[in-house]
Amino acid sequence: MLKTYKGEKPNSLPSGSWFNTKEAAERLQIHYKTLLKLMYDGYLEPKSHFIRVGSGVRSPYLWNIDQIMLRMAYFAAPTRS
Repeated sequence: MLKTYKGEKPNSLPSGSWFNTKEAAERLQIHYKTLLKLMYDGYLEPKSHFIRVGSGVRSPYLWNIDQIMLRMAYFAAPTRS
C-alpha cells in the first residue's frame, strides 16, 4: 500500500520545479556537495525540498529548487567574533 502525505495522491510531487542533483546545483549556483550537505545536516526536509527516486542506496534525488531557494533566503552570512 502506498503512503499518502497530507491528503495528497500517492506518487504525486508537491508543486515547484524539480531537478536532478546536477541541474539543481547549477540553478542554485552552489556545488552539488553543498546541496547534499544541506540535506544531511537537516536544513532541507524530505518531500518538500527533495525526494529519493528509488528505494536503493544509490538511488538519485530530485530537488525542489523553488522551496530550496525560499529556505536559503533565511540563511545568514557568517559573522566575525
